[in-house]
Amino acid sequence: MKNIKYLFALLFIVPLFTTAQNMNDALRFSQAFHGGTARSMSMGGAFSALGADMSAMSFNPAGIALYRSSEVTVTPCFYTDKSEATFLQPGRLTSDNEYDFNLSNIGLVSPILSGSDAGWVSINFGVAYNKRNNFNQNMIIDGTNNSNSLADYFMYNANGVDINSLSDVAEGIAYDAYVIDRYDTISNLYGNPYNAYGNNIDNPTYGQRQRKIINTSGGIGEYAFSIAANYAHQLYIGCTFGIQDLNYEMHSTFMEDDENDVINDFKSFEFSESQKATGSGFNFKVGAIYRPLDWVRIGAAVHTPTFWDIDREYSSEITSNFAVADNDGATSYTAQSDIWDFDYEVTSPMRAMLGAAFVIQKMAIISFDYEFVDYGAMRMRSDGYDFYEDNTAIPESYAAANNIRAGLEYRLGNVSLRGGYAYYGSPYKSTDDIEPATRQSISGGFGVANQNFYLDLAYVYNIYSHTHLFYDVYQNEQLAGANINTNYNQILATFGIRF
Repeated sequence: MKNIKYLFALLFIVPLFTTAQNMNDALRFSQAFHGGTARSMSMGGAFSALGADMSAMSFNPAGIALYRSSEVTVTPCFYTDKSEATFLQPGRLTSDNEYDFNLSNIGLVSPILSGSDAGWVSINFGVAYNKRNNFNQNMIIDGTNNSNSLADYFMYNANGVDINSLSDVAEGIAYDAYVIDRYDTISNLYGNPYNAYGNNIDNPTYGQRQRKIINTSGGIGEYAFSIAANYAHQLYIGCTFGIQDLNYEMHSTFMEDDENDVINDFKSFEFSESQKATGSGFNFKVGAIYRPLDWVRIGAAVHTPTFWDIDREYSSEITSNFAVADNDGATSYTAQSDIWDFDYEVTSPMRAMLGAAFVIQKMAIISFDYEFVDYGAMRMRSDGYDFYEDNTAIPESYAAANNIRAGLEYRLGNVSLRGGYAYYGSPYKSTDDIEPATRQSISGGFGVANQNFYLDLAYVYNIYSHTHLFYDVYQNEQLAGANINTNYNQILATFGIRF
């Protein structure tokens, strides 16, 4: 075993902390797929021009000005997820599932009425928790790669770098576990003429099975503190101070196995990663709803960026296995990194929303939302790392996304029937190498209400496709990435009391 003491290690040079992955994490913490009450979810989240719903605090806070009495709600949610992955070989399909039970919403609104329907009718105060994102997912990716290896990634990052400067969490432990070796230069076990495994660099041998298991968990929730006012039942204005809470964990194991014994003396290696991110952020939202006619509502809202403070921990481990023992009789080697703890900041993009709703004879509501988010405006900062390359690459990689939501509600006495659709545009600039990463949801539900109590139920079916890259290496024009199709279901129930 190589007994090298690493005298120098860059805090942020690790596979998960390359520029590409840094940006992916910034995106993960900046996206919002609005949660909330069963009513809002069943109507596709199209609530920029609607009100009298706790979710409005996280969409358009002017919506709580429509409350005429106090109300409290709670919304539990059951979540299921199925992810299918296709990697390299046509027909090689793997899948995995995840189940989760969480709280989508809890809230309280209380109005102070002036006693008049002219001028300022009321000032309303509200506080709520609304779910903003869910990270629970399990994935299995499996296939045979005839073009490149994770060892190539380690080799390219290590080539020309002094041994004492190799990253302690990536190339350094790959070197310690003999996944890459150094004689005159750093190379890897698939193509180094000076390598003990006997492969020639001009004729590299590939054909190893690659498998990756990824488990993620956690989510983002928002605590919203809102105030809104109603002017003559025609103009509603409001603002929200939002405190967001982040909890994200990822554990993955990447395996390469020479099942067909095409690589001299090599059997397999595994590279495992563990990552945990916790943090909090804050933002402000302002909005208005205007009723030019009794049956028409027009809404608009602007959300400031969310200013995140994030603490991240990361560690990694490599275990390699060989068919031939070394001089000490060893055929397996394990190398572990230290646990790296790093604090940094993420500034998410602003959001702008515009909506319209139409109330038809007090029996039906049709609602539409448009949302604009420029993900190229994300930024990352830290006292210990300048993020220059990341912040330069973000506007080159990410684009403005256009999100559209639509909802319908039809009332039959005390029963309301609802349906909705939402489309979330891709945050990426156009490329042939990745899936478009758009999201769609189709929803439906119903509600039953009396004067003081109501129960709403909703079902939401979500569709999402994206590309997961194992590592950032091109070789033989083959990108080591898998296409992931994810379908996840949400079942929500809102219990509400008016008083």
